[in-house]
Amino acid sequence: MVPIGNHCVRRVRTADIDETVRSAAERMRAEEVGCLVIVDGVRPVKVLTDRDVALQICDSDLDPDRVTVRDVDAQPAVTIDACASVDAALRKLRRAGVRRLVVLDDGGGLAGLVVVDDLLRLLAAEVTELGQALRVQLTSEAKHATPRVA
Repeated sequence: MVPIGNHCVRRVRTADIDETVRSAAERMRAEEVGCLVIVDGVRPVKVLTDRDVALQICDSDLDPDRVTVRDVDAQPAVTIDACASVDAALRKLRRAGVRRLVVLDDGGGLAGLVVVDDLLRLLAAEVTELGQALRVQLTSEAKHATPRVA
C-alpha cells in the first residue's frame, strides 16, 4: 500500500485566518494557485478557493481590504493522515463531497494537499500500466499458441 502522502502536493500555499481577502486573492494570482489552506496557528481550518472569493466578495458590497478569510464561507478543511491509503483518500473525498483533502503529518500539522485531479492522473497511469501488462501477456500467448489443424 502506497500512502496518500506520497501522492500529495507538498508545497502548499497557506494563509493565516486573519489575513485579508485581498491579500489572499493577490497571492493566489501571483502564485498561480486556485486555493489556499487557511491556518489558525499551525492547524488547517478551511480551504479558500478563487471561486469562494469571486462569488462571495466580488459579487457583493464587501470590502476585500477589510474582510478576512475567517469571514469567508469556505469549505472546512477535510483532513487525512499522510500514512492513509489512496483508497481511504478516495472514500473520504466521496463521503465529504469535496475535491481537496488536506494531508496531515504525524503531529497533525500540514503535510500537503491532494486534489481529485491528482488522483485521476495517478489512477489513469495505473490503468495504462495494467493495459500494457495485459498487451504483453496477450502478445506472448499469441506467439506460443499452437496452430490449429483443420
